[in-house]
Amino acid sequence: EGINILTNLSPDFRRIIGNSSISASREPNNVGSTVGWMQQNNRFNYIFRLLVGAITGPTKPIILFLDDLQWADAASLDLIRSIILDSEDRSMLVIESFRDNEVSHNDHPLSSHLRELKMT
Repeated sequence: EGINILTNLSPDFRRIIGNSSISASREPNNVGSTVGWMQQNNRFNYIFRLLVGAITGPTKPIILFLDDLQWADAASLDLIRSIILDSEDRSMLVIESFRDNEVSHNDHPLSSHLRELKMT
């Protein structure tokens, strides 16, 4: 199921993991309900963190550079925050870049994201 989530996000994952690993069955899409959307969002964040954990480690650190975060939506910022805060081995450096003149007000989603990260 996690593989299906990743290949739905980016079909290029199929080239990495191969088509034989992908199940043909799909879970019904119940995004219409708030609970269904939250479950799918939490599942996606969990699977993505597993992916990050699988490609990083003490002997294989990575740098993730994220540009133009002033355009990021709240769900994307939640994913980024969970990757940064939930990392167990600290083998990843995340660099966030944004145009501060476009994030000047406190109610911007990125302002909240940055405040949360500073508090940790």
